[in-house]
Amino acid sequence: MIYTANSTVTVEGKSYRPGDSVDIHDASAAKELLAVGFIVTLPGEYAPGETLTVDVQQEPEDGVATGHLNKEELEAMPKAQLLTLAENMGLDTKDLTKAKLVEAIAAAEVQAEV
Repeated sequence: MIYTANSTVTVEGKSYRPGDSVDIHDASAAKELLAVGFIVTLPGEYAPGETLTVDVQQEPEDGVATGHLNKEELEAMPKAQLLTLAENMGLDTKDLTKAKLVEAIAAAEVQAEV
């Protein structure tokens, strides 16, 4: 995913200055850099670690429940965020409208720690 450097930062051995585009594939590394403010997401981008509500369908087992992402929250997201989220979930996003993206993401079963 592409981020913008908010300060001088080194990622995977490459240095970036404020305003540079930073391509980070490791979601946990991106989450840490976002938390300390070294990078920012581009407007409309889904940020790793962003919290979405899971409507639980199956009772938790071993601390993990299954369910679906909350459709109302998905509908409130910009299409760019939905595209990123769907791609991160491994869903096919080719030629999908925003409404179809919401439907596809909401239909996908996800796991949530409880």
